[in-house]
Amino acid sequence: SLPRMEFCEEKSRETGINFASFNQSTTRFTLATKSGYVVYSISPRIEKFYEDKGGCGRSVVEMFQDSVLIGLIGTGEDYSGSQRKVVLFNMESEDIICTFSFPTAVISLKFSEERLVFVMENEIHIQDSERLSEKPVVLETPNNSNGLCAQARHLIAYPCPHPDKAEKGTVAIYDCKNQTTYCRSVTGHAEPIAALALNSRGDLLATVSTRGTTIRVFKIPEGTEEFSFRRGAYPAEVTSLSFNQDSTMLCVCSEKPTIHIFSLVKPDPKNESYFAGYIPSVMSNIWADHPRIRLPDASKSIATISANNREVYVVTQDGYFYVYDLDLVRSGNCDTPSSKESIKISEFLSDSVSYL
Repeated sequence: SLPRMEFCEEKSRETGINFASFNQSTTRFTLATKSGYVVYSISPRIEKFYEDKGGCGRSVVEMFQDSVLIGLIGTGEDYSGSQRKVVLFNMESEDIICTFSFPTAVISLKFSEERLVFVMENEIHIQDSERLSEKPVVLETPNNSNGLCAQARHLIAYPCPHPDKAEKGTVAIYDCKNQTTYCRSVTGHAEPIAALALNSRGDLLATVSTRGTTIRVFKIPEGTEEFSFRRGAYPAEVTSLSFNQDSTMLCVCSEKPTIHIFSLVKPDPKNESYFAGYIPSVMSNIWADHPRIRLPDASKSIATISANNREVYVVTQDGYFYVYDLDLVRSGNCDTPSSKESIKISEFLSDSVSYL
């Protein structure tokens, strides 16, 4: 699942950025801007891969892995940039591949080789990429105003609270390939879901509620809770959850200046203390210490771990891109990033990178 973040109105005015997201392979990130969009490649060093300054503001820009295919949603300020229209664009040939129109605003997009997923507040449309002319599968998703949806392999996960139950933190898993419910719904929180993620294999689901204090990880399709992590004692808005590519770590970002990295590797029972046997394994994860990154400023952020598990990439609503050395983060020396780049639109004229 892709870390993605909509910029609040104040930060959007300050930075010129409406939206940011990473691609699935953690090699690029995109910025939807007031006048178009920018795609940055990250490794071996950050540089612009593609930039559009056509004057059509974008609210969402999503990539498909390392390909030149990109999905674009407008800001609704004019017809050409309608939020009810999704444009699939080839950045190499600079051709529009196709356009999709919907009766209501599209909030988020998900891509895979087999299908395209369009998320609206009350519906999810699943379109087979080989049969674009056919009608999509439509799922009802009442009051999903943030367009929450996670995709992995042939599965998608989305909030699905039962109207007659007090617990609102329920997630449904849908099998797009077989067009049926994949497993029973998973309920991990009393409050509504604020963020969710599927790992690349589609066998782990991470969820957090609007309270933002506890992150839970479930095994899919069994629906059993594998881990429970404590982000903090006080409520906070969690902006993103992301698994690393081998599903050994979970990266958690919020409105607070601290990024948490939780291990998904269960300890060897031979190395556990005598008292650990008296604490349920799920609960023991709550008190386990874990690496943290302290950002220079208190700003909402999204982050992802590089494919080689050596670096953590961070985009903040203050308009900065940071790189942190994961070994240093693990050792506790994580106050200073290894590199920092301003990505504010007013500074796009400069391609230089500031290395600290």
